[in-house]
Amino acid sequence: MINLDFLSNLDVTPADELVKTKKPTFTKTPIEGDFRIFRKGAIAFTEAFAAQVGDKWIDVVFSTDWLQYPAGQPAIAFININSEEKPAKADIKKDGTVTYIKERFLALSTELWGIDWENLAYVDFKLESPEVKVPIALHLK
Repeated sequence: MINLDFLSNLDVTPADELVKTKKPTFTKTPIEGDFRIFRKGAIAFTEAFAAQVGDKWIDVVFSTDWLQYPAGQPAIAFININSEEKPAKADIKKDGTVTYIKERFLALSTELWGIDWENLAYVDFKLESPEVKVPIALHLK
């Protein structure tokens, strides 16, 4: 038989006041770029990028899906902030977990750029405006 006599010496008087502890605070790592993609399929915008997007949709087209993209060029993703209210096809509307990111972006970014999402919590992306060289138009008479 177990001896539980030590329980008779316990003080069971309720405390007058509960001691409150603060929740630990975590420093949010600033986004180094325009938006952050998380390995679980979420996206977060910087304040500046969110202001630029507003209520518009963001279309993402990978160069491998665009037949006109020249072969042999580095794989890139084209980002278009769609100005139409109801675009025919749009990928991203706002911050948060996005189906397109989970189902398409993560796999393609791994395939094209070798991003190892299993070992990274997130990746920050910075948009670059390419130099667009327009050929001189020939006017025939």
